[in-house]
Parts: sequence; C-alpha cells; structure tokens
Amino acid sequence: MERLKGRVICFEQIVLKLIRVEGFDAVRDRLASGATCDQVLRSAFGSGPLMAQATVIEALEAYSRDLREHPSGLLATI
Repeated sequence: MERLKGRVICFEQIVLKLIRVEGFDAVRDRLASGATCDQVLRSAFGSGPLMAQATVIEALEAYSRDLREHPSGLLATI
C-alpha cells in the first residue's frame, strides 16, 4: 500500500484535466449523456448542456479533494 501513496489518479481528476486541455464544452457534450452511469458525474453534469462550467468544476474538485484528504494518501496530484 505504501508504494501506491501519491500515485493513484481518480476518474474525476482525469475529467478535470480533459476540461483544461480539450475545453469544457467538448467534455460536457461527451460526458453529459453518460452521466447516469456514475454518481459523481450525474451530480456534476446532471442538467447536461445547461450546467455551468464553474458548477461542474467545483463538484469534480470537491470530490477529488475529499479523496485526497482521505487518510490513505493514495491520490496523486495532476
């Protein structure tokens, strides 16, 4: 377990990175329709094209922050 500390990347971190690289609209358009498969994505992208960028980013960052603060310390910073 010690070898994994700081080396795990969660799906929400990947989505945030994609938003920064590809742009919010492109990511939102691709993920909004599949948001029903994942609770965090459903929460972040719940209203599909109506969701504001700041709201989505805030939700994804909050979830990542919660994981990072978990005592195991496994989550990496990307």
